[in-house]
Amino acid sequence: MANVGQSRVSQRYRLLVTLLIFVFTAGLAISSTLLLREANSLRGTGSILLWFATGVLVVLSGVAINELPRAILSVWRDGHDGRSGLLVVAQRLGRGFRRPLRAVGVIVVAALTVTTGLALRPADGLEPGTLVVMMAFEATSTEPRNYLADQWQQMHPDIPVEFEYVHGEPDDQFDQMVKDASRDRKADVYVLDIVWMERFIRDRYIRALDMSGVDQKDLGDFVPKVLTTGVRNNTYWSLPFNTDTGIIFYRSDIIPGAWQPQAWGDIFGAPAKKAAGMAHKKHPEIATANAAQIEGNEMLTISALESIWAARGNFVTPDGKIPSAAGDKVQFTPQDLAGVEALVDAAKDKKITLPLGDEAGAVESFADQKEVLFMRNWPIARDQIANRVPYGVTEPPFESVLGGQNLAVAADTGKPRSAQALIEFLTSSQSQLLLAELGGYVPTRSSALTRSKWPHSSAVRESLNNARLRPITPCYVEFSKFFRTGIYQALNSVSKTWERSFPTELAKKFRCE
Repeated sequence: MANVGQSRVSQRYRLLVTLLIFVFTAGLAISSTLLLREANSLRGTGSILLWFATGVLVVLSGVAINELPRAILSVWRDGHDGRSGLLVVAQRLGRGFRRPLRAVGVIVVAALTVTTGLALRPADGLEPGTLVVMMAFEATSTEPRNYLADQWQQMHPDIPVEFEYVHGEPDDQFDQMVKDASRDRKADVYVLDIVWMERFIRDRYIRALDMSGVDQKDLGDFVPKVLTTGVRNNTYWSLPFNTDTGIIFYRSDIIPGAWQPQAWGDIFGAPAKKAAGMAHKKHPEIATANAAQIEGNEMLTISALESIWAARGNFVTPDGKIPSAAGDKVQFTPQDLAGVEALVDAAKDKKITLPLGDEAGAVESFADQKEVLFMRNWPIARDQIANRVPYGVTEPPFESVLGGQNLAVAADTGKPRSAQALIEFLTSSQSQLLLAELGGYVPTRSSALTRSKWPHSSAVRESLNNARLRPITPCYVEFSKFFRTGIYQALNSVSKTWERSFPTELAKKFRCE
């Protein structure tokens, strides 16, 4: 009977010792894993003690795991009674560890090998710290970009996002961003108008994105025309945040049904004037056909380019080049000049256009004053109009200027991996859908365009398919300013044209001379 009791105690003892072995081995493995994760969040050689401790534990846990089957076998084979259990296990584990511990140098070298590998491994972790995103307008509390920033913060509590806003007209905004990129260096991420890309690339204000870990299928979800605005020679310098294209708003209570203009003149010419005159009889507040944005800023450049393209002018090719600018002067064809003349005629006829300087003024004339029948604007104007006036939307009967903004990593950021991770998050399909649904932005992904419940998405898609690039040059801001001076000259000239030196000087602006 004594032997039976002793056997039962011995069996329970073996189970207990086996559990202790498992706990010991698991403790080593978990400790090494936790230290490895902690080391993975650090960079450089400043935390060498942590690297070394991690290396030691990695080696020891590896030995323990390899010796685990032998140790358990020893307990059940050699431990016939309670007196020998722990002693046998200790002896077996000792013999297991004795080989790597035979010379202290062996484990030191092994640990240093792990340490060096960790310290010099590819930098694939996200750097902690605040990411400063510089953009050209101040978001309201209900702005969906703030929602996205909150989502990012929940996923990455140690990498908060801070917005830095620049104000003024587009040219002023550009100057402030160049100042930051060249001197102040506050931003980690820039939200850049697509026409600024060439300058920021040329002067290395931004760094190329690492696309090695980006799924090519995911890249294929971007609208190709929009994605290429941030690509040069197969190098990705940015990803598209939102895109933009011109659409036509019209008073649906006056022009019922699905109205579709057939030509530029239906909005800016004699047919538009006639339609406004007929509308005025029943709606005296209608005084003019169109809220035209032909004063002051970049919208004059856009209006002029769209008028030229509508007249089949092509001094700017669809890929944003001006081939003739390589010579002494920009060569304007008769079609180019016809487009400028058509814009001049529309601007001078107060029954056709109500000259305005910006998009907000156009919305006010269309929705508040209700004095115009048509309005060429961007899709986001939909939310600005809201329910103030009945309206319909259609694609323009001409090629629109492609607008939009791209996200790029600042060249001097200390957190390039975190910055790119933020960019990939903000341009993801779900983020793009949220921007479209809650903010009225035109998404840059085909999937978001398809899934969006925006009622006028088909008109936007059609306009986007036909949209064209503005001239691509590092000196676009200077080019556009000078181009507008020529258009102003034509607007104020009896001959409806610019000064003789204008084509020559314009070519120099395009070439950055």
